Amino acid sequence: MQQTIGMRNIKTAIAILVCLIIANLLQLQYPFYAAIATVISMENSVTNSFAAGKNRVMGTFVGAGAGLFFATIQPENIWLCAIGSIVAIYICNLLKWNKSIPIAIIVFLAIMLNLQGDSPLHYSINRIIDTLIGVGVAVMVNYLVFPPKYEINIRRARRLLSKEMVYILDQLMAKKEFNLKKLRAQLKKLEMYLDISKEEFHLIKDGVDSLEHIINEFESYKLIYEHLKMIQKLDGEQILSVDNMLRLGIYQCDVSGDEEELQRDSQFIIYNYHIDRVLNELESMGLPLPYGAKMEMLE
Repeated sequence: MQQTIGMRNIKTAIAILVCLIIANLLQLQYPFYAAIATVISMENSVTNSFAAGKNRVMGTFVGAGAGLFFATIQPENIWLCAIGSIVAIYICNLLKWNKSIPIAIIVFLAIMLNLQGDSPLHYSINRIIDTLIGVGVAVMVNYLVFPPKYEINIRRARRLLSKEMVYILDQLMAKKEFNLKKLRAQLKKLEMYLDISKEEFHLIKDGVDSLEHIINEFESYKLIYEHLKMIQKLDGEQILSVDNMLRLGIYQCDVSGDEEELQRDSQFIIYNYHIDRVLNELESMGLPLPYGAKMEMLE
């Protein structure tokens, strides 16, 4: 598979560049820490960047606090390094900041082992400033530079899913074989876009449907998919009930066999139950009932 340079790669590079420029303007002693903070905070969405940055900031505060305390006693002491690490981890666990633990330990050890004649207080404050700059840059770059088009991805996925669903239902009504692999793939793609954009829907302003509406629609699609899987498992050619024919507007079709007799056929009952559920979900979403096959069945 051909590898390409993705937007996240480009945005990470831009964020690093901005960080280093800011560090140069502010004459930061260790721009490395600001750049590291921005790399760690750069995620695939603004909200995820903010969450990663928040973990980084919280961990930095814990690590800086622990580092300041133990470095004031004796920097570079190996026993204090071990004890301080335990303390930093304990504080993070106590505050339920589990994702901040690695950063807290890194900052703590940086203060304990890398002072190089600097005062613990000055060094700790600088690490906090570096982190805030790096996190802020990552969030702003993610928001301002090529922001993810969640609404476009979702709209496209919904359109493709609807198109595939109508095609499969037309195949079903025409009593032709149908494959659910593509439909399943479209469902997974829409689910992925929804998961990514759920936390950021407040940023969408161009009139896309509400998140609740889209989630309800997605759940209906999943239900239809499950009903289609059950229908696909049935053996032989199936017959629509009169009720389902009427719902589909098939008025001139003769039912093969007496329906009272068919009602004793388990496959007939199962097939029409699932067809009924599929039609219910389609109607609840405002989608057209399958009609491409309807004309074929009337001929």
